[in-house]
Amino acid sequence: MLPKWRRLRLASTVFGLVIGIGLVAIAFTAPRTVPNAARGILIVLALVLPLGFLGVFTITGWQRSAGAGISPPPMIARLLGWGLGPVLPIVFILFLLGLMLQLGNALDGKS
Repeated sequence: MLPKWRRLRLASTVFGLVIGIGLVAIAFTAPRTVPNAARGILIVLALVLPLGFLGVFTITGWQRSAGAGISPPPMIARLLGWGLGPVLPIVFILFLLGLMLQLGNALDGKS
């Protein structure tokens, strides 16, 4: 992977980790009137954000670095061979939107 993509992957993962720490803090300091399902979804979201950013930027970085003649690790090469490069960011965004919908339902008491 090119150094530019390594820096982008690191920066995006740290950014997701900082947001995740904030979400865990919100989940633990929320008043007792907040449903436990909403707290659980916040904690799941705090875990998914950094891992998702890491995965998306790893796949995208290796996909964009293919022209440099650097060969990716076998697992990344297999995922790129299956054509998951363009699909993975869209799936990640849809998963985040689904979590936001579940969080909204949990806060409304529909869970």
